[in-house]
Amino acid sequence: MPPALSSAPDPLERRQRLRVFRHFMAAASSLLTVVLAYAYAWFGHLSYAAALHFTGAVACSVTVFTLTFVLGINRRFADPSLTVAQLLTAGAALSWLAFEGPDIRSLLIGLYAVTLMFGAFRLSTGALLAVGACFLAMYAAGVGLDLWLRRQPWSATNEGVQLVHFAAVVVWVAWIGGYINRLRIRLRSTNEELKQALQRIEVVASFDEVTGLYNRRTIRDILAKEKSRCERTRASLCIAMLDIDHFKRINDLYGHAMGDRVLKAVATVLHAGLRGNDSVGRYGGEEFIVVLTECQAGAALLPLERLRLEIEAMTVEGLPREHKVTASIGTAVYRCGEDIDLAIQRADAALYEAKRSGRNQVVCHA
Repeated sequence: MPPALSSAPDPLERRQRLRVFRHFMAAASSLLTVVLAYAYAWFGHLSYAAALHFTGAVACSVTVFTLTFVLGINRRFADPSLTVAQLLTAGAALSWLAFEGPDIRSLLIGLYAVTLMFGAFRLSTGALLAVGACFLAMYAAGVGLDLWLRRQPWSATNEGVQLVHFAAVVVWVAWIGGYINRLRIRLRSTNEELKQALQRIEVVASFDEVTGLYNRRTIRDILAKEKSRCERTRASLCIAMLDIDHFKRINDLYGHAMGDRVLKAVATVLHAGLRGNDSVGRYGGEEFIVVLTECQAGAALLPLERLRLEIEAMTVEGLPREHKVTASIGTAVYRCGEDIDLAIQRADAALYEAKRSGRNQVVCHA
């Protein structure tokens, strides 16, 4: 039957572009943390050497992930978004700041939270909690390494409160992020259902439910477009009206189910026998309309005659062999500048002449 009216873009490429966009969002956030690191250094809460080391780590990680996405290497992994890998890399860089800057540890908890929120695009609540637990472990390792190497005085109470605060933030962000992810999945499912419903509506609105061919409204839209093209390019256009002979008798003798079967069989012959740039639709009842582009009346006679012979030669399941299905066809050429209905009327007049002259023949309007 006729092809879909429109083709959607490749969903795989669309998803890859979305992954690249998300990565650059995360990269922009990483660059902001670099700015914050130098701000901490400016106010004396972090050494410039530590800020420089942090900048190098961020630059290397962003470069590696950017190349991975741009070159399409990420497609080889189970999660092409590399969500967990990017989150853990960012968490490790922040833990380096926790090791180097005791004065800014409470501020870093907010940056961990922002980083964890990027996982809401892909991860469930449980996965976010697992990544948050890794953040907590890396933060504790950075703090512990600082206390062990520098042997500085420290308050167990303060550090304990910091860890409890960190854990509470992780749980809260993981719950919110998981909720957002569930909403995203539900929205995607709803959008997919809506897309399928719209496609079904488009099929119902554009195609005849019995034959699968274009319906009357759609074929008239095609005729209007072809009319505009002809007036613009002076191309030729031929319109043919086809009517199944004695169709009422088939319905009366064998029932409407058999009539529908005959309509489907004729539609199959018409669709298979036309060129790719031609169109065919059910115009009403047992009547079909064929749109032949770049075709004059004389040139249209050959393919229309072939269609008539194929209809005469076809067999319909359940229909007695002695009851041959035949069709009468009338055709006319569209005259540039006229109303398209006038061309249809001339083709219809030629169809009437074919029926009056004995049926099962092709007649071209003079």
